[in-house]
Amino acid sequence: MLILYLSTMLLCLGIECWPALAGVDTIPGNYPLTLMPVDEPEYKGSVIAYKETDTAVYSIHRTYPGREKMYTLPDEKRRFITNGCINVEPYVYERLVREQVNQLEIIQ
Repeated sequence: MLILYLSTMLLCLGIECWPALAGVDTIPGNYPLTLMPVDEPEYKGSVIAYKETDTAVYSIHRTYPGREKMYTLPDEKRRFITNGCINVEPYVYERLVREQVNQLEIIQ
């Protein structure tokens, strides 16, 4: 299971953890993960969706262009970057896709 710790802004799979970016609308809970194709070029073909509403899809995706330097911010500031999606570095995203991770728990 993939776990996002909002207090430290670390995304962990087993014993490995990576820095992540999230937002106010990144809500604690357990979510199934689904690989979704997308057309927008900034997402490079896909996202890993964890929650859908009538107006939005919340997902894990590669860092949005221009946000790369935000990984150096303190943990608490990395919590308020996105609109609810979880941004990870490209190599982390590729690993999650390759390993077919299918469950996410977000913990305060």
